[in-house]
Amino acid sequence: MTETYTRPWCCPEPRCKPVWNYQVGAEPTPGDSFVCFGEMAEPVAFTYDGSE
Repeated sequence: MTETYTRPWCCPEPRCKPVWNYQVGAEPTPGDSFVCFGEMAEPVAFTYDGSE
């Protein structure tokens, strides 16, 4: 059996899938985290308040 996940609107790439959550399964929820396989087409830099 193969599980099929729908891609939430906020997922950056079609190859990204929501991280499994035991409470809701693979249903997209606010603040979802994603597992992305392969390399992103362009590098992504993450910055946080107070960091350079």
